[in-house]
Amino acid sequence: MYISEDEYAELRRLDRLRSDNSVLTAWLTIHHTEFPAWAEQAPGAWDFSLDSLVRLEDLIRGRCGCRLR
Repeated sequence: MYISEDEYAELRRLDRLRSDNSVLTAWLTIHHTEFPAWAEQAPGAWDFSLDSLVRLEDLIRGRCGCRLR
């Protein structure tokens, strides 16, 4: 895929905007701190694997009463 120098510069600018987001940084800091206590309520391995995603979806659906169609 070819992108122009201008497009690349715009992508770099957007990257800086996203990484300098104080609201996002604060949110991530809070949730990073609170994660261990949350994970104790849902024991097991939490990582970036597909298994963790499936477990997370099951927890969310269980708490909100959502069912698959």
